[in-house]
Amino acid sequence: MGRTLESLRRVEIISSATIKPTPPASPPEECVLDWTMDPAEVPFIEVGGKGKIAAVLPIKHPAHPPKPPYHHVPEKPEPAIVALAEFADVRPMTVSFQAWPAPTQGRGVAREIIAHHQPDHAISQHYAKLAESLLSKETQTTLWTGVRAGVGAATALSNLAVSTARLGLRVVLVDADAGNPRLAAKWGVAPSLGLHQVIAGTAPLEEAVQTTSISKLCLLPALPQAQAEEIPAEAIAWIVRWLRQRFDAIFLRGPSIDGGNLSALAPSSDAVFVVAPKGEPLPVGLASLVARQGGRLQGVLHTQFEQ
Repeated sequence: MGRTLESLRRVEIISSATIKPTPPASPPEECVLDWTMDPAEVPFIEVGGKGKIAAVLPIKHPAHPPKPPYHHVPEKPEPAIVALAEFADVRPMTVSFQAWPAPTQGRGVAREIIAHHQPDHAISQHYAKLAESLLSKETQTTLWTGVRAGVGAATALSNLAVSTARLGLRVVLVDADAGNPRLAAKWGVAPSLGLHQVIAGTAPLEEAVQTTSISKLCLLPALPQAQAEEIPAEAIAWIVRWLRQRFDAIFLRGPSIDGGNLSALAPSSDAVFVVAPKGEPLPVGLASLVARQGGRLQGVLHTQFEQ
């Protein structure tokens, strides 16, 4: 009996030394029931022997999580290299302004011709009375000149011409001051022919006379001249005779008295009118000065600019 126990102890010692311990079983995989699957495709486990199905355990593995979207990491721009430049000392800059004459084409009638834009204005009524007064004196051709440049002779003459045309008369404005032409700008036209081209024989008179936006009012402009040439009195006399046959009132704009010559224009006019600022003394011997140039002074038109 003792030997039998000894033998069993040796077998137990040998068995414990050679038999390795069984590792713990891994946790069972999670099963998800899905009853919508076709039984022919569902995996199953037989329990109870061949050909006997005691239970069907559908198994569905969880779907793999979607891959995260690719995230683009922009590269950091390299720092800009700023070049430093050395500048010279700044010197003061002088400036001078040159006024550039704006084109007059398409501007329309100037705003200062108030007899056209506001015929009911009090100033327009003054021009209307003056126009009626000139008609009563039977002065078909009149010469208008300023005591000096910039006194408003071109503006006054344009307003007077509008008022005369409103009386139903055919009126023509003649700009005979090539050194300082103003009438074309007042009426918003850019002429290509003028009085001096007619006198030189390079343009026909009927083509140089232009119509304006005022009914019965025409314009014979003057083009700027680099050097104002002397106008022959015979040429002016011929032009005035041609105009008398076609117009009821002829307004000649001549150069200013302080530096111009009226000897070619005054003999062909019925009367001479001088434009002077209100309150400014008239030149001494004004009537004699006009008479020496072949004209007859009939009146002075005083102008005053509103402050």
